[in-house]
Amino acid sequence: MPCFLAGSEIIRCEPYSWCVRTNRLSDVCSFCIKQKKRLQFCEKCSVAVYCSDKCQENDYVNHRLECSLLRSATERLDTTTRFCIRTLTLKKREISLGRITRGEKFRKTLADLVAPLWEGDQEDKVRNAKKIFALIQNRMKVTLREVLVCLLQLHVHSIAVEDYKGAPLGRGLYLDQTEFDHSCEAESRVGAHFDGKIFVLRALQNFRVCSLAKIRMSFVPRSLPVMRRQELLAQEFYIQCECASCLAELQVCRRENAIERCLRDLLSADIEMERKFSLTLEILPKCEGRVHSYYLSKVYGNLASFSNSLGRYEDGIEFAAKALQYEGDLRLVTGLFEELLYAMNELEWNDFRKSNFGLFLDTLQSHKRLLESRLGKDHKETERVSRVYFFYLTRSYVSSKMTSLHEMLREKLSFVSARLLLVARVAMNGEGGVASKRTNSR
Repeated sequence: MPCFLAGSEIIRCEPYSWCVRTNRLSDVCSFCIKQKKRLQFCEKCSVAVYCSDKCQENDYVNHRLECSLLRSATERLDTTTRFCIRTLTLKKREISLGRITRGEKFRKTLADLVAPLWEGDQEDKVRNAKKIFALIQNRMKVTLREVLVCLLQLHVHSIAVEDYKGAPLGRGLYLDQTEFDHSCEAESRVGAHFDGKIFVLRALQNFRVCSLAKIRMSFVPRSLPVMRRQELLAQEFYIQCECASCLAELQVCRRENAIERCLRDLLSADIEMERKFSLTLEILPKCEGRVHSYYLSKVYGNLASFSNSLGRYEDGIEFAAKALQYEGDLRLVTGLFEELLYAMNELEWNDFRKSNFGLFLDTLQSHKRLLESRLGKDHKETERVSRVYFFYLTRSYVSSKMTSLHEMLREKLSFVSARLLLVARVAMNGEGGVASKRTNSR
């Protein structure tokens, strides 16, 4: 019976196929899906980028057909089209070599993934499949049915590849990950993150299961309203969650009210930051007790970001602290901690001589512990935050020791100076006494 401790790694797996989002092609390596400072473009298509020659060489087989289409395409290819083409390229290559890729833990193959077709989006999926088929029919031996099945498999079973703060970088199809079913209640037990393109599932608390396949993970953020969660699960994964939390919330759920709709539209509106900031502050007094906590976390999180951008760092700290009270998504909590620490740095709370240095150090420690539980101690971001934390911790310890040492030296010096003064007085009194005796003798 597998037993997992908080922070331990449950599973780590490579993707069967993957694809960088179209809007991130210029700043994310197309092979390892990592953000690096130095990236080199593909010499042929000048669209895909790689962090090294080795990554470009390893991605050549997957990128070859995609590269040809990117050069000849009259319009920009979307992420779904490119992802489907890369997956079909890998599948056809396996067939020609006579081998089948299986998941390391559960031994699943691409053929084991069910590809349902719902009537609600049947026309859209068939239309997209025909569009992709028209692009590759003269470049690859493939049928329309194969394209449609691949498109449906990717739609249902692939997941978004994200950075540690939840920003989407691409899509990946993980054969082992498809074994885990969804449950909204699982978000407090396990958490997923990505090390580049590698999928990692970690335990957030101690638990035991009868088998690895019985572990559940949350496909959508638990902090979302229940109706929104059910809507996303139906659209993206063709499932309906019936966990105890969803059933309890559905009994008292309600539709999105006017204030929530207004907030959603305002946060997504393309207007100036100062205008959006002032409008959000006007609506904020009407929100308390009348909107879902999900909307409150988004409002306060955006206000914290706006405040820091406008140089109002004290307001940024206040809004970020309130957002942390409502936010349940650990990926977004990480971003809120960074907003807090940024504002504290700008206000110079990181100076050990300031009265708020203790609060800054506590916030930094909480951020470090969150990253250790979510990403592990060996993650690059966790190591960076740990180094910063121990730097300030050592600095505060040394400063406290130096302060106590200075006080001790001051006491010693004052005692020594008092003794010297006393000796000097005695000496002066002694010389005066001798002088008076000499006068009397004369």
